[in-house]
Amino acid sequence: MDNINRNKSKIYITTIILRVLFGLLLTFSAYTKLVDIPEFQQAIMKFAIIPDSYTLIASYTIPIMELILGLLIIFNFYVILSLQVAIYLLTLFTSVIIVKLLEGGEEVSCGCFGTLSSDKIDIYTVLRNVILLSCALFIIYFKIKEKTNIQSVQSFKNKFITNLMTACVIFLISSNAALAIRNFELKSRLYMLIEDNTLNKGDMVNPFMVTKLDGTTDTINYCDFDKTIIFIIKYGCKTCIHNTIIWNEIFERFNCNNIIILGVSIDNELTTKKLIEEYKPKFPVVYNSTGAFNENFKLFQLPVTIVINPEGKIENIWKGIIHPSLIELLNKKLIITQKEGMKL
Repeated sequence: MDNINRNKSKIYITTIILRVLFGLLLTFSAYTKLVDIPEFQQAIMKFAIIPDSYTLIASYTIPIMELILGLLIIFNFYVILSLQVAIYLLTLFTSVIIVKLLEGGEEVSCGCFGTLSSDKIDIYTVLRNVILLSCALFIIYFKIKEKTNIQSVQSFKNKFITNLMTACVIFLISSNAALAIRNFELKSRLYMLIEDNTLNKGDMVNPFMVTKLDGTTDTINYCDFDKTIIFIIKYGCKTCIHNTIIWNEIFERFNCNNIIILGVSIDNELTTKKLIEEYKPKFPVVYNSTGAFNENFKLFQLPVTIVINPEGKIENIWKGIIHPSLIELLNKKLIITQKEGMKL
């Protein structure tokens, strides 16, 4: 009997320690996100699971939920319910990470602990979450057992299995939803490629509206200039970083009164500011994250370098990485236009 009581006491103490540590981990995770919301928003955007317009809401909602759940678990209020919600959140996050790993391509940070978790997601990220899920299930198991008398053992088993099954269902639904979203995007891109529905030399593009970082808007009318040169850019695009060096040279060499040169970010305001801070473009950068802009320029891949004449016709277009020789090519095409502009 003494051994049984001693074992129960050990399990009880272990459960308390795990509960407090789990709650502290959630609280700390929430704090690291809340002190740098833009950074966490970037992490969400890179997973490309929800539209960019909703990422700011998500970047506040997730850490606030984590903070509330963490505090409830630490102070032993509604522990089972709080752990259930935490399990569902962890299951959702884990399924999204698995989908991103299966997808491959661009490496991203999970953003689990804000700027402290700059490491890229990998199989160890999934294993860490599985361990956390196991701890949460362990605490729930003994919490329910603690409240259950001998006569209701079957009820206890049913509650525990229900929690486990619900987590599995959420994992399956969320992972399938994430895969469906990515599959739809890939099909759309493949259709554009097969049908050659991307922007090409000779195509016409409509004037478009842009937003400056001070919040004011402007319409880019090609007829106001002899040439319009646009660099379409996105934060997190490695090729965009390479191209920015060459774009800076293009801007310094060809910028004049009758040639407008600007970068157009397809990110939102916060991300565009981060882009400017890190990429350090010498040319002006505005942003337009609407679907209408993407449709107008039939965006399939980034970055894109475009030269447009006053009628809105594409004179030249370069998709993806550009070579320094482009500067000399543009020099031959724009030298007369540039000289005329300097006379104005």
